[in-house]
Amino acid sequence: MATTEPALGKAIRRARERKRMSQKELGDAIGRSRSAVNAWENGRAVPANSIGALEDVLGVDLERYRETPSDRAARLERLITEADEPPEQDTG
Repeated sequence: MATTEPALGKAIRRARERKRMSQKELGDAIGRSRSAVNAWENGRAVPANSIGALEDVLGVDLERYRETPSDRAARLERLITEADEPPEQDTG
């Protein structure tokens, strides 16, 4: 399965370090263990049920790091299609 969990783990680590928090402090803040935080940061696990809490404590948007390459391609295709559409004219 091709996912971006390594990018998610790196984002968690960077945000935690910017907040000058230890893995234990982050785990305590969201009700998880230090070893869980370590597993997320090293790409061994995904914090699926803790994304919201991590975002709140760390003050970052982590959801974008969970996109698969096919999710990203579909999102970019939608953006390109929208950009190619002519702007709506004001009829008022």
